Amino acid sequence: MRKRFWKRGAATLMAMMLAVPGQPVFADVSMDALTQEGAVQEESSEEAAAPDDKVEENSGKDVDESAEEEESKEEKNSEAEEETETEKETEAEEETEAEKTGQEETDTEEITKAEPEIEAEEEITGAVLNSFAQELRKATPVNAEEVEYVAFNTGSYQVKVVSEEAFLEQEVGDAYFEEDGSYTINIPEDNPFFPYEVQFTYDGKTENKWFMDPDDSVKVDGHTFYVSAYFDGTVMTQMSVEVAGQEVIAYPEEKEFTDGDDVMELSLLPLEERSITLNLEGFTPAELSRVKLGTLLAGETELDTATGVLWKLRDRSDDNYRHYDTEEQIEEETGTRLSKDWLIDLARDTANNSSVAWEIILGEFDQLASSNIRYYVTTEVTPSRDWIVPTLTVVNEDGSQREVKIEESSYRDSSYSRRLDIKVDPNEEAREFLLTLDVNEKYGSKNIIFNAYNSSTSIVDYECSIGRSIYVDLAAYDDAGNLLGGYLLRVLILKNNSYVNLNMRNTDGSHLPYTQDYGEDPYVSWDEEIFRLNNGYAADQIYSLTMSLENAKEGEEITAAYLGIWETKEDAEKNGATNIKTALFDDDKGYQADFSKGVYISVFRNSGDDPEQYKIITVEKSLDLSDGTYVSFSGLRDASGQWIDCQVLNPNSDTYADDYAGCSYYTFLVNKDVDLTAVAPVFSTEEGITLYSNDGNGSAEVSGVSKHDFSKGAVQYTASSESGRAAKNIWLQIVKPQDGAGKLYINSLVDPDAETYVKDGVVYSTREVLLDGRYDYEHHILLANLGTEAIPKLSVETSGELFQYEETGMDDDYNLDGVYLDKYWTLKGKHDLPGFSSIKSDEITNLAKLMIWTDSENELNGAERTGTLTFKSDGKTIMVMTLKATVGDPGIVTEEIPNAVKYVHYGTMIQNSNKYDFNTVSYSIVGGKLPAGMEMKKNGELYGVPTETGEFTVTVRMKNSYESFESCEKTFTFTVEDNTDANVDSTVDKGYELKERVPNIGLYDSNDYTMTSIGVFDEWENLYLDGKKLTEGVDFDAKSGSTRLTIRSQTLKSGNQVGTHTLSAEFRVKEDGTLRRAAQNYQVSTNGTTNNSSSDSHSSSESGHDSSSSASKITWDAKKGYTSREKGIITGETDKHSKWEKTEKGWKLNYADKTTAAGSNVKKEDGSAVMQILWEKINGSWYAFNADGYLATGWVYDYNLNGWYYVSENSGMVSGWRNETQDGFTYYLNTDGSLVHGWKQIDGKWYYFNELATGVTWIYDAEKNAWAYNTASGRRPWGALYLDALTPDGYRVGKDGVWDGQKKAN
Repeated sequence: MRKRFWKRGAATLMAMMLAVPGQPVFADVSMDALTQEGAVQEESSEEAAAPDDKVEENSGKDVDESAEEEESKEEKNSEAEEETETEKETEAEEETEAEKTGQEETDTEEITKAEPEIEAEEEITGAVLNSFAQELRKATPVNAEEVEYVAFNTGSYQVKVVSEEAFLEQEVGDAYFEEDGSYTINIPEDNPFFPYEVQFTYDGKTENKWFMDPDDSVKVDGHTFYVSAYFDGTVMTQMSVEVAGQEVIAYPEEKEFTDGDDVMELSLLPLEERSITLNLEGFTPAELSRVKLGTLLAGETELDTATGVLWKLRDRSDDNYRHYDTEEQIEEETGTRLSKDWLIDLARDTANNSSVAWEIILGEFDQLASSNIRYYVTTEVTPSRDWIVPTLTVVNEDGSQREVKIEESSYRDSSYSRRLDIKVDPNEEAREFLLTLDVNEKYGSKNIIFNAYNSSTSIVDYECSIGRSIYVDLAAYDDAGNLLGGYLLRVLILKNNSYVNLNMRNTDGSHLPYTQDYGEDPYVSWDEEIFRLNNGYAADQIYSLTMSLENAKEGEEITAAYLGIWETKEDAEKNGATNIKTALFDDDKGYQADFSKGVYISVFRNSGDDPEQYKIITVEKSLDLSDGTYVSFSGLRDASGQWIDCQVLNPNSDTYADDYAGCSYYTFLVNKDVDLTAVAPVFSTEEGITLYSNDGNGSAEVSGVSKHDFSKGAVQYTASSESGRAAKNIWLQIVKPQDGAGKLYINSLVDPDAETYVKDGVVYSTREVLLDGRYDYEHHILLANLGTEAIPKLSVETSGELFQYEETGMDDDYNLDGVYLDKYWTLKGKHDLPGFSSIKSDEITNLAKLMIWTDSENELNGAERTGTLTFKSDGKTIMVMTLKATVGDPGIVTEEIPNAVKYVHYGTMIQNSNKYDFNTVSYSIVGGKLPAGMEMKKNGELYGVPTETGEFTVTVRMKNSYESFESCEKTFTFTVEDNTDANVDSTVDKGYELKERVPNIGLYDSNDYTMTSIGVFDEWENLYLDGKKLTEGVDFDAKSGSTRLTIRSQTLKSGNQVGTHTLSAEFRVKEDGTLRRAAQNYQVSTNGTTNNSSSDSHSSSESGHDSSSSASKITWDAKKGYTSREKGIITGETDKHSKWEKTEKGWKLNYADKTTAAGSNVKKEDGSAVMQILWEKINGSWYAFNADGYLATGWVYDYNLNGWYYVSENSGMVSGWRNETQDGFTYYLNTDGSLVHGWKQIDGKWYYFNELATGVTWIYDAEKNAWAYNTASGRRPWGALYLDALTPDGYRVGKDGVWDGQKKAN
């Protein structure tokens, strides 16, 4: 029962203090304590709400009667009916007594006339009662220190309890004990949380005691203390959980006790922010992952099963609440109800913390349920960084095992994932390990099982490798085999590498203020270390740079540090590079230089690893202006400069979070009477930022001064950075209540890109959604009701590809690549969204929020998906919003990589989805092994010339420079195929074909031979032979005119190695650096006789073919040089070869006899002249030459053959399908190159090609020496394919040109 004071009760108390009271009475107490003791009248629930004139009086009652009545009230086993009956009798008696004792009240009031007069109907305060007691104490002062007492403190006020004799006769203390020596403490706040803490002081000692529940008692100095409290049944007042079969009781926060003069507030904390503590020390994270609810009481009543419980880590900036889940799938309609069998995962953030803060919401599982209550729970845990103990071994060749030294092992359990990192010596050579996992003995005996993911294979001697993640199902069981908890664990083995640390200071050793940054060019081999010097420090001065080797292993040391970029120490020393190691690694001295233009340094270790290459540069920070664009709006001023009452819905805040357009849409709520035509927003910016508006005059905005008209909608602002390199658009909208029906508002609706429109009363709009690390893989949408009336039963439904896994999104049972609408931050249609009624933050009720989320470990890597949100009011659609989402951090999008060929250049880019200029990606191999001769470049190019064959599997890691983006890993498998002739020839890229090949040679051939590619010489990079890089000027010479690479005879014979050899040339496209290749095989044999003799003819075996074949035999012709029946003319650089020559006009072929291949002009029968082309087969392809001796390309007409042909500059005569870009028609050329006309069956299908000459469609351009389409003709050219038409002979062909098989059309 609630107890209250009235004036008459206070007067009665004063009279009773002169007599022997029937129960402990306070003489000097706080208001809250006093409301529970002394002259207090108990009221029924109906009387508690009665008006003040319903006053109960007891001033005339007999003392013994009062004692008996009070004893009856405190009797523990009394029934509620008896208590109610007693109250009624007491009330009747008191009404009679009040009439008799009216004069006594007057006398009492005269005695205390020094106190202010209080009206009869006025509720008396604790301060007034304290004054009464203090006046009495003044009359007869006594030394209280000589009296034995027990003092208690419930928080901020100490009450001394003494014996009845000391209190009444010596007038000391604040209250006295019952006859049996007991005392009941009235708890001052409503709905206190139990266990309840009270501080006791006696005999010079102070100790704190916990009352475990309202019926508990404690012994203090021989006295028994009880507590009495008021509960209204609306608030959780006791809580316990079950962990690993043990009950753990939740405690409220320990109090900081004070002994002030002020009274304690009626409530320690707002009910929605009550704080409690759970001591979970000694439990493993596995056991904490499935915590059961135990006791949940509201007063003495257990919370019913309609109550929902949600929780999240308190320090998370998001609102990602999780809800209880059973071991089996929960039906949607029951998924929010409370059950002691339901589980909560408290095994988060325990790795490095001894306490973890959680937030729990108790109530209905609906954000619009106004009765929900918020609790802050602190779990005290055993830090779990070392809770899992790994063991690694390797198997020796003799079958024995060797234990691998683990240098560091650390467990991590963030909000999103759990991971165990195992670091080993960087010199560890083993590729495969055997892993065993166990539990740290500090947790005692625990039954924890570690199995490979989704299998029963135990992690005991489990195969694993460096850099490749394995996933483990871990589970905790009790002695009876019951599951206590468990989860999925990622285990990663890494090398514990040492590293070089850099520092810069003044030459005198004094501190140099700077910030260190890093260059982001992925195409260079060195690390760019940028030292940005603070203002006042010039970049072009002499400074001292020092380096130190950190985390070095035993015996590991720096052996040299050279100025410049060097691959080996030998190269550095051979070129006279300066070794600055001594000074550079001397912490007292350092290497001194002007670093403003960049100083390059190569550092070598004795480990034999590749050198660490650096570019060190100093820049002045004052010249490096900020790119920041941060602006925050905080208020509004009207036209006269006065503050406007408003509420800022700041999209960057936790409460009003809205992630649209990078949180750049602000909304202000104002009252209806605000004039929006001239409003000046109040804002703040980072230093150097200038704010402009799109409706201003181009001048900078002034906070609280620059006015704009917001009555027509949102006003756009642009924040310009200090550097001028960056800018950010911000939109600000001010909204008022709108009388009448509810109106749903979302800030993105005003964006022109949202394409918002209304049709048949339904609002349609589009919204961009980014679900990546910048926004914690979440997207918040803030909703407001701008109408003064509620939106009835507001709901939202999802659909589309974006939410394809929505139905499986129950807590831990979800698809990693799924996108979900949060189960709490949603709208279920059970409650109304209240109308717009207030702009005060603690009274705003017209807001709601949606949260869309995905898992941080998804593998979508920036995938684009579309979905829909449909908003309904009482089942009727009111808004449809299309979401265009980018899901996941930038990551690897390449699904597979091509195979390679031994000894041939290989280069493939691992593609990614990064589209942000602020994020730079870099790549590395973290698992598996590349074939010899290949490497992974930082820019993502898998590059090299492989020197071994086989199948290879590697794991590639793509690292994002932007700190909020996670790294991405992907595993690829590819094959290096053998260097057969067919395989090598297949690698040659289009546009880089060989015009001239190195022939097969004999061991005694002393000639140099040329390999010529039509690739651009400026794009050529290098030449390899059998996987080894050749040196220009030593092994070969390179010349322009396409790309002519003449290889020395001795180099070609490759150390007199008989057999097949592979030449591979690398080109890089100038525009984007893409790798292109030209490659060929040739053979070195022992039976070749080619030499420098003057013999007119000789032969050698042709590359990759049987030397006995007459078609492949190479012969020498006095005019054309080396030829074969298969290849035709074989071009080369010697005098005995024909040679290609490139001039400004085009390509020419110079025969070995110094003449030029050329067509001729012949006379027709009518006396006119016509050009007849010359055909030559060169290096296996047919080429045509005009009469002027230049290569004919494009369409070529052969007068003698009376046919059309098409010749490519790169590959010669063309056959097959050709789509002509000049006239837009399609043609087909036979295998002999001749143009098809009339009906032609191709791959079993019939096509028709024009065979009617209807006009001049192509004309010869003498200047360009080529045929060109006559655009004025408008006719179908000779040989053009008919499409979707009737042929001249009456057959129908389809859109693809294929005859439909039907008879002639009528």
